[in-house]
Amino acid sequence: EKEEKYFLLRALSEIEKVGAGKIVSLLTRFGTTENLLTVSLDDIASVNGIGQNTARKIHMVIRDFPHAHDKFSAELEALKKLGGNFITLD
Repeated sequence: EKEEKYFLLRALSEIEKVGAGKIVSLLTRFGTTENLLTVSLDDIASVNGIGQNTARKIHMVIRDFPHAHDKFSAELEALKKLGGNFITLD
């Protein structure tokens, strides 16, 4: 789903030392965001330009992503039911 993909990529971009180049490298290596959600710490660390410390941070985001996304989606639905909306700065 487009929203889920955006949310994952946004979460990854918030990690220190993870910019567009490293995200492109991850997607090039693993193909899709869906595939990225299934990779191991060692898989991430094997991507050129990603060290062990950064790989650990990326892996933590990926591991926690389903829970974080579900929580965000629930909060967004609650906001919509109250007639609210949100603005992004992207």
